[in-house]
Amino acid sequence: MINDAMSSRVNSGGSTISGSSTEFSCIEADKENIQPLKQGRSANNLVKALSLNKETRKEVLARERDQFEASLDPAQLEDLDDPLDPYLKYLDWIHTNYPSGANTESGLIQLLERITHDFKDDDYYKNEVRYFKVWLEYVKFSDNPRDIFHYLYKKKIGLSLTLLYESFANFMEVEQDFKKAEELYQAGINAKARPLNRLIRAYENFKIRRAQSSQVQKRQGLGVLQNPSGGGLEKVAKLAPSRSSKAFAVFNDSEAKPSSANDGIWQHLDTIDNSRKENVIRPTSWSGEKLLQQRVPKANEPTFEVFRDDELRFPVTKIIHNPGKRTEKFDFNFDLLYADKEDEKSLMEILLLSRGVYYLAKKRKSERTFDTPSKKHTPLVDSENETKLLNSPTLTFYSRQSMKEVLQMLNQPLKETKVSTEEPPLDEGLSDFVTETITNHTPATPRKLTNDDTGMLSSPFVEEPLHSEPGKGDVLINPFDHNLQKNLLYKQSSHLLHYKDYHQSTTKREKCSILRSLLKPHAAPIMGSRQLMMEFEGETFCFTKQLGVVDKAATYLSEKSDGSVAAIKVCSPPVEWEYYILKQMEVRAPGNFIKVIDFYKFEDESYLILPYLKHGTLLDLIQLTSQSKSLKLEESMVIYLAAQLLKQISILHSISIVHANLKAENCILNLTPNTKPSYQDLKVIDFQDSIDLSLFPENVRFSAQLSANTYPPDEMWRSWRYEPDYYGLANIIHMLLFGRELGGVKASSNNFKIREDMPSYWQRELWNELFKVLLNSRDIDCEQGSPLKLLAGKFENWVNLNWSSCGLSRQLAKITEFLDDQRKRNKI
Repeated sequence: MINDAMSSRVNSGGSTISGSSTEFSCIEADKENIQPLKQGRSANNLVKALSLNKETRKEVLARERDQFEASLDPAQLEDLDDPLDPYLKYLDWIHTNYPSGANTESGLIQLLERITHDFKDDDYYKNEVRYFKVWLEYVKFSDNPRDIFHYLYKKKIGLSLTLLYESFANFMEVEQDFKKAEELYQAGINAKARPLNRLIRAYENFKIRRAQSSQVQKRQGLGVLQNPSGGGLEKVAKLAPSRSSKAFAVFNDSEAKPSSANDGIWQHLDTIDNSRKENVIRPTSWSGEKLLQQRVPKANEPTFEVFRDDELRFPVTKIIHNPGKRTEKFDFNFDLLYADKEDEKSLMEILLLSRGVYYLAKKRKSERTFDTPSKKHTPLVDSENETKLLNSPTLTFYSRQSMKEVLQMLNQPLKETKVSTEEPPLDEGLSDFVTETITNHTPATPRKLTNDDTGMLSSPFVEEPLHSEPGKGDVLINPFDHNLQKNLLYKQSSHLLHYKDYHQSTTKREKCSILRSLLKPHAAPIMGSRQLMMEFEGETFCFTKQLGVVDKAATYLSEKSDGSVAAIKVCSPPVEWEYYILKQMEVRAPGNFIKVIDFYKFEDESYLILPYLKHGTLLDLIQLTSQSKSLKLEESMVIYLAAQLLKQISILHSISIVHANLKAENCILNLTPNTKPSYQDLKVIDFQDSIDLSLFPENVRFSAQLSANTYPPDEMWRSWRYEPDYYGLANIIHMLLFGRELGGVKASSNNFKIREDMPSYWQRELWNELFKVLLNSRDIDCEQGSPLKLLAGKFENWVNLNWSSCGLSRQLAKITEFLDDQRKRNKI
């Protein structure tokens, strides 16, 4: 029988109040897992804690923990006379219900860190005994107690308490640093720490222990012979310790002075998890793990690698043996010119084949062969002052220089036309599809054209001449032209086919209309409908909910047969451009952006399968927090999100890709609460309008009109390159800060800036620099994303320095919980 620690107490008169007793056999089986407490444990409470079954116990404890967490809400703590009291009750509850002490389930260490952190700057609690005892409990779990004691000394926590000097001195005594221990006792006595008498007694006991220890060492020294062999002085030299056989001696600074507690290195105390991060093996599943086998000795390898030129090309030769004739040797690729015995190709045809446009030229030629000649032809050149380029649905092969010469030839009278014997030089710096904007031509005299001249001049990429002159040497084109993207993709088609996640079929699916009719925006999910099931490469996907729709593309949430979920973007007609951009991002900057799972292209539709990020878009977060009374986006959290946005777009620009449609609904969240910044909580999506600058000349600029909903109809958008992404970033961050779109900007000293005034307690210097760069991107060099990289670095530095002090980990956990609740309400 053991008496309950809480049921037997001695009253003021000395009598004992007896209560119920607990059989020791009730807890005997678990005694090895019960950690002792200094104040003891209640046997009755132990029986209650250990008697419940696992599932019931888990539910009860989770419910009670939620109540304690709610009591620690800052809004409630502000009205309490003793804000520390709810924390201590929470701590007692953990001690009672988790007898095994600190583990991942109890959260004891995390709570101790919260208590010590939340009151470390409160002058009232710095010398409060209950608060300091929490520190002493926290020290027990640390691998570096000395660091914590130095931190307490630096922050002036417990300087008026005997507990600090006793604990610190005892630790130094165990470490055999008696000088430091004595200094601590003397410092506490000089500071008149309370209770002073107890500290004086502890100091006297310390001096007694130290004296006894020195006497024991002296007696041991007298009882040992200096020369055990007894051979006299001549043998002493032989007993001298032999020199170390080590190659070098380890330096030992005997004169080193211990660092003072007032050194400026203890301003921040890291968490226990972070301090152990190099010594902790992360838990992982056993599935797929491999046991290390005995290493097989490797064969001797050369100490250096012989250089091998992979790009070295040897001359192509071919030897032809003809019976009865001399053997012929050709120093060129004979098979290119004579691929078929009946069909000989010229050098120009081979060049067109290498560019992937030969079949188009043949097609136009065959079409002209069957045309019936007519006496009436539409002239290619108008007599007006402006030159207009005709649209053609096919790709033409020409360069900028040849374009000029052709136009000059067509604008001359027929009699003065001279046949050129030299071909115009090809401008290798331009792609086949880029033409220079031509304005202000001299009126040309109309002339008659032969039938073969019809359709000679065409360009699907410049629909009309631009009236504003671009910069010197710049080329203006429309990057969103469907024919342009189609021709660019045609050139890359051979590369796309090599990707394992690219699947192409000539069949039709005809599912897009069914999906749109059954799955409506903001409607509840539909589970298990046969009409919404599709099979790709043997895997069945069940479409359950529409996540978003833009023009002819809709994104759906789908569930596989194994229970995993994915987001599928369905386009009709099929669109390959976004898949191409995503694969280029994956190759050029692996691990930084959302990764394609699979892409299926059919005759009528395309299906782009992507990972599903469960916490919605930035726009959802902005709208929900603006409507919520309990959750608001704090400035520090906006800085954390802005740092991730800036970093992603800077990487995007460094690999020569422009997003061109950057807005809050195209930024998806996948929050993961952590004790340190991960910078992996946000991903940019929707690259359907993105631009790969590596496919264009270096001097290209774009002239397409951007969406008026996202970008203001200003002169600056008539010729742009990276500018839309800069303005889009400014608009998103403005929404995070103020809850509304940028709307308009005002000019000041030739610079644009936001109209809103910022509170004085905000990081004004950081925000002013950000908006100055983002709103005035035309005046800076935006190549390779260098301005955004500098901004991202400054924002990340601020986050790293203020992560703990601003409670960003707690904010992130609160936002994650809030968004998870929203998902449950919406049944996603």
